[in-house]
Amino acid sequence: EREELLLQELQEKALALEKVETERRERERNYQEAIEKEKEREELLLKELQEKTLALEQVEEERKKREEIERNYQDTIESLNKEKEREELLLKELQEKTLALEQVEEERKKREEIERNYQDTIESLNKEKEREELLLKELQEQAETEKRKREELERNYQDTIESLKEKEREESLLSRELQEKALALEKVE
Repeated sequence: EREELLLQELQEKALALEKVETERRERERNYQEAIEKEKEREELLLKELQEKTLALEQVEEERKKREEIERNYQDTIESLNKEKEREELLLKELQEKTLALEQVEEERKKREEIERNYQDTIESLNKEKEREELLLKELQEQAETEKRKREELERNYQDTIESLKEKEREESLLSRELQEKALALEKVE
């Protein structure tokens, strides 16, 4: 009977040890699983941080590009304003030359009247007439050249304005995309 009691006691202790060992293994497994989950969470956080950092770098890069575009826009506007002032000066000069042409034409008419009345001055007046006609032709050519230049400048001005408007539209779209990305990042956070 004593041996049976001892045997029973040993069996109970063995069961208790096995239970303790089972619980220890269970704790170790739970602990390992917790470590793995924490590691996964840290990797996800690291990846999210890297993505946000990249997005911030992209936003900063786009901001710099936008500032550069704005500076170029201002420089272009200043250049166009100066070109406009030069065009106005050229126009004024052209108007003065046109007035001079009208005066030359008036003088030519007067000279023709004088030629009719004073035959002795025909040769001299013809030479003067040739000189003034050359001047008239030169002034007309200059006027035509200035007109072509002004038309070309106007076309370039319009092309530049259209280009700048297109850049502003692209920048607006880019800014809206960046804002949407930033909102999405905030939402994810």
